Amino acid sequence: MSEEIGERLVNRRDVLRSGAVAGGGLLATAVTIGGVTARDTDDQTSTVGYISRSSYRKLTGADDVDCAPTEDGWGGSFYVKRLAEDSGGEPSVSVDLSTVPAAAVTGAESVAYTVTVDEHVTLTGGPSGHGPWQEPCGSWVFVDGDAGLEPGTVYQVGTVHDAGPMGASCEDVTATDSDGDDIGSPMDLIRVSFERAGPAAQWTQRRKLTAGGSGTAVDGTTAVLGPSDGGPATVLTRTDTGWTQDGEFGDGDIAGAPALSGETVVFGSDDDSDPGSVLVYTRTDGSWEQQATLRPDDLDAGAAFGYSFDVDGDTLVVGAPEADGAVEGSEGVVYVYTRADGTWRLDTTLEDTRDVDDPANGLGTDVAVDGDTVLAGAPYTTYYDFGYADVGAGLVFGRADGTWRYEAFLRSTTPASGDFQGETVALEGDTAVLASPRANKDTSLTRYAGAAWVFTRDGSGWSQQTKVVPDDWDRGSWFGSSVSLSGDTMLVGADTRDRNANDASGSAYIFTRDGSAWDQLVRLTAADGESRDQFGSSVTLAGTFAFVDAQSDENPDGSDGSTYSFER
Repeated sequence: MSEEIGERLVNRRDVLRSGAVAGGGLLATAVTIGGVTARDTDDQTSTVGYISRSSYRKLTGADDVDCAPTEDGWGGSFYVKRLAEDSGGEPSVSVDLSTVPAAAVTGAESVAYTVTVDEHVTLTGGPSGHGPWQEPCGSWVFVDGDAGLEPGTVYQVGTVHDAGPMGASCEDVTATDSDGDDIGSPMDLIRVSFERAGPAAQWTQRRKLTAGGSGTAVDGTTAVLGPSDGGPATVLTRTDTGWTQDGEFGDGDIAGAPALSGETVVFGSDDDSDPGSVLVYTRTDGSWEQQATLRPDDLDAGAAFGYSFDVDGDTLVVGAPEADGAVEGSEGVVYVYTRADGTWRLDTTLEDTRDVDDPANGLGTDVAVDGDTVLAGAPYTTYYDFGYADVGAGLVFGRADGTWRYEAFLRSTTPASGDFQGETVALEGDTAVLASPRANKDTSLTRYAGAAWVFTRDGSGWSQQTKVVPDDWDRGSWFGSSVSLSGDTMLVGADTRDRNANDASGSAYIFTRDGSAWDQLVRLTAADGESRDQFGSSVTLAGTFAFVDAQSDENPDGSDGSTYSFER
């Protein structure tokens, strides 16, 4: 490996380990829709509905509501929690508006829905056992029974047909339960139109965590935030009210972004030894304890062991991108460990053994494992036939009957010098992503635009599905500094966005797949983002949750590094 390549690897390790200890625990900052911009492709189909005037004022911020996240009330949107339930727990609450001329309903009854400021509001019923009023962040809305709202979705008020009450009295409008018994009279209803909020409202920033910033790993209801400057890892647990802090561990021993699978989390070592090592922790009865320190016995200095790693169940893969390869001209080795009866043992090493003129270089710069498949990035691989340097590639290995074998060589169908494909990677099922923040847009004059190349597996064969770039793609975007997959959704970090303007505040992009096409859904930014925060330095996507790290964000206590959580 050339001195220039070696310097790049060292610099990237320095970036992984930069930051400061996050102090002061968690700073929870709730916002409405700030920090999200979208190309709104949703059809805004209106549904005529009814809401009490007091609830409308709560929704729009006209009233001072204790539970509202900002002075603007609910921010103009609301979360549909479920069909309203009566005291017996039956989801059958409705009002008959057929006798009210101003209502103009098409059905005989309008069905009630329980709505809240967001998903995490807990509702316990009103003073007579009905409705959500005991919690000030809950309300009922009513829509024509032939229309309906979708639970688990964010809506907003579109058109206000009449800002004043419809003129209905207690005798005119009465809510009934599943047995047809009267349970109240929402006499001040006004008629409005509800619209399903677009992508920008579906993904909202929920919290800013003044801990971590070096990377976040999520599995199920557990999230682990990486440390900064020798500090501890922070553990979060998801509850009905959101993500809450649930302990710390590893103070002074661990570094960088974690990898998490079930009750096992892996970190790099903070001792700066050469060769490096990785530390494995497991959780038992709520306590995280170190299970193993892994380092090959025969590893030479300078191999960069532990530069990358990933874990899935009892399989752990560790990249050593500067280790000597198996064939002449190749560089990089991936170590595979397996666990049995609580003990980790080296299973095998994965290398490029192909007899080609351009073997893998930098293999293991980033790695991912999913079940019996491993993806290893090799961003410094050349393209011999065309004389292209640093095109990059990815190698796929598969396990069958306990034995690992080379499966595929991944590279875009239109490679170019300086693509660095595979500098960051993601793998889930039959989808693999090779990303690079340094890829050119058109020529070397448009450097550091970045890109992500998506490949899919059909049987045992892999082929490129598409190349993904953001709508505002340009030089200096550094799109692809991090990448994460969850089903048909992909999250890509661009931590030095607007680098040429010395901004480097950063952003992250969410894409969704429809068939073979990946479309940009939203661009995420920090609501309090500032120059050089590097928002997007690490990203993690887990279902309806997204975590984005800003490794250089300065916190109120002077520490650096923050983690932002978003939710759909």
